[in-house]
Amino acid sequence: MTKQEYLKQVTIGNVPELSAHIELKEYDPAWTALYEVERQKINNALKRDGIVVEHIGSTSVPGLCAKPIIDILLLVEDSYDEDSYVPELEKAGYAMRVREPNWYGHRMLKGTAPEVNLHVFSIDCGEAQRMLDFRNWLRTHEADRKLYESTKRILVQKEWRYLQDYADAKSDVVREIFKHIVQTYRIRPLTEHYIPEMQTLFHDTIITINSKDYTKEQVEDWASCGCSVKHWEELLEKNDFIGMLDGQGKVIGFSSMNAEGYLHSMFVHKDWQGKGVATKLLTEVEKMAHSYSVHKISVEASITARPFFEKHGYKVVKEQQAKAHRLYLTNFVMEKTL
Repeated sequence: MTKQEYLKQVTIGNVPELSAHIELKEYDPAWTALYEVERQKINNALKRDGIVVEHIGSTSVPGLCAKPIIDILLLVEDSYDEDSYVPELEKAGYAMRVREPNWYGHRMLKGTAPEVNLHVFSIDCGEAQRMLDFRNWLRTHEADRKLYESTKRILVQKEWRYLQDYADAKSDVVREIFKHIVQTYRIRPLTEHYIPEMQTLFHDTIITINSKDYTKEQVEDWASCGCSVKHWEELLEKNDFIGMLDGQGKVIGFSSMNAEGYLHSMFVHKDWQGKGVATKLLTEVEKMAHSYSVHKISVEASITARPFFEKHGYKVVKEQQAKAHRLYLTNFVMEKTL
């Protein structure tokens, strides 16, 4: 499916095309006041506890230029249950415009006078937390705020058919800034308490990320290796596991090593790929190796993971066929001398 086809699929009504260059405005403190009016409107419309309303996007970052559109994040119990919030919001003047069931259950309603994009997700949605983390980082880190602004000023000089094309073009700089954000996330030892999160992360990452290098049958077989809690308990006994926790305290990546310098695992949540999580985890497990007085680390890397380890100085010793659960998969024995 092309990007244009996807936009038409998820947009309610016509997908508006841009007729001119996108215009950025210098930061206006009035944007905060406009948000406060909308926040009160949303709270009055829904009249319930347990929702979260936050100002997000560039208009929420003092000093940052922006399109004069107020982006608002609304977290509800279940974004898929539109009957529980859409009718009330429509009565308050918002119109349903986007429905993305396969992207975190995202819905977007539009408001006018001022123009508002009201983004709806379920409580505890990881993507919603990333939006907040990005906003908070730009508010407090001038260098990255200037980097983001300069990128925006360059991109608005180009011609875009859809506003979403412009938003997508910012992905590279957002990913780069997130590498800085990730450096502030906590790394801590993982215990049996974290097994359910590790199981889910292990399964979803293999099914989603490794599917580009292995067959459907192979990834399903590999993912099934994590179904047994007892298996994880045994792994925790034999290896030292560490995990990276996001701003909500959820595991977004984990790795492990034993006292002989065997790097047993390295898995990053499917939604946190390319944001520096694996690099920070690898740095920490290499420190663990030093603490064990180990001078060489070995790892069995998948086809997918091989380029990452090569980038960090690991060399292929041999290619092999390793058994997952029932099936054999190609991977590589790799080593690095510390």
